[in-house]
Amino acid sequence: MLQHDRLLLNARRMIARMEYEASDVFLAVLPSFHLFGFSYDFLYPAITHARVVVMDSFSVEPALDLIEGEKVTVIAAVPTLYARMFDQTAIQGRDLSSIRLTAVGGGPVSPTLKTRINKRIGAAVCESYGMTEISTVATSELPGRDHPEGSCGTMMEGVETRIVDEENHDVPLGEAGEIWFRSGTFMQCYWNQPELTATTIKDGWLRTGDIGKLDEEGNLYILDRKKDMIVSNGFNVYPKEVENACLSHPAVESAGVVGLPDEIKGEVIHALVVLRPGVTASGEEILRHCEIELARYKRPRGLIVIDALPLTATGKVRRFKLREIAEREIQAGRSVSLPRATVKND
Repeated sequence: MLQHDRLLLNARRMIARMEYEASDVFLAVLPSFHLFGFSYDFLYPAITHARVVVMDSFSVEPALDLIEGEKVTVIAAVPTLYARMFDQTAIQGRDLSSIRLTAVGGGPVSPTLKTRINKRIGAAVCESYGMTEISTVATSELPGRDHPEGSCGTMMEGVETRIVDEENHDVPLGEAGEIWFRSGTFMQCYWNQPELTATTIKDGWLRTGDIGKLDEEGNLYILDRKKDMIVSNGFNVYPKEVENACLSHPAVESAGVVGLPDEIKGEVIHALVVLRPGVTASGEEILRHCEIELARYKRPRGLIVIDALPLTATGKVRRFKLREIAEREIQAGRSVSLPRATVKND
């Protein structure tokens, strides 16, 4: 649950940091039901009195047409959209000189992609890190400033941070730990989940579940996620939901789902399943079943049939081992996938 005044406070701070102006023209390519799109494509231009060019749905050629025709100056998007929109072939012969600023976030961002965007269109590329729980943005890079590779910028005004170890003690600069935030723009709570709210915000600090580190200049680096949530193409995907879709297939006995690093999407979803004794089913068949059960962004990119899941003594899936198995099986060519967009169920 988010409060209007806290959303606006965070938005005004971001507007000042990004130096948005009334003369800017925003291209809205993000879904407005997601806080990333709601903030960057609605709140920021509304408060700034800037113009917004809205797309019904994203497609490369129409987006580039709008950038040229409407002289778009500002774009916010997830890495996947940038990789498609600013592909060298797609932008050949295009005049994209009106773009002065691109904001990228919604999940892990490859430094290679940021460099590629900057070189191809000559615009500033600013990465940010945020959470719905903090009413959007916690850190961001500044336009026109150099930032260390791999960082997602410095803290927003009014945002404090701690990096803590397993005993909740602050770690020295440069060392990894869980990221905690304190800010006046926190959510009120999780809807109807008081216990989760109490464990997430404790003693005034938001425990993100993300692992990161700070340098001497205050730049934040996101290293990993303590939680199991997968961030693919800017959307949060909970492994359990994908696992349940796999398990609803009659041939599947157990399933484990992991996110594997991807330069464009941040992470891609892979499922590992164990079949019931005496039952046969192809990986393609199970993937098609998942297409029916899940929205497009939640579907596994690949599926691997294995003999047993790696479990702890208490029966919990050892996800780091699961990732190792997935990477090994993919390398060996034993992961199956389907042609893209085989089922329209968004």
